[in-house]
Amino acid sequence: MPAVDDAESREVRKHREQARGEKAAASVPHSKAVGGLAPFVEMLPSARKAGSKVAILGNNLTGTTSVTFNGIPSRFTVVSSTEVAATVPSNATTGTVQVVTPGGTLSSNVPFRVIP
Repeated sequence: MPAVDDAESREVRKHREQARGEKAAASVPHSKAVGGLAPFVEMLPSARKAGSKVAILGNNLTGTTSVTFNGIPSRFTVVSSTEVAATVPSNATTGTVQVVTPGGTLSSNVPFRVIP
């Protein structure tokens, strides 16, 4: 895995901490909307080249069975209940990232951009 610059590392840590705080504040199954927002996942960074690693942040990610980038399956590892590490597939295109968990399918809050 290529080295991640310090700014990106700090950003991932910041979002992990926020996700942990949200989980502690509301341990609600993600199949239900909280505060009027539909459940979603956030990509860090939001744009990368194929073959790059990205962090997918959300809640209740333990037991994830599938990660796709605009419909293309990805290799992934569940890091924690709030993070999945995934590799951008070689044939991925810009679009929605979806994570399938025991509680349902979560989609990215913004399209993930694949950098040529």
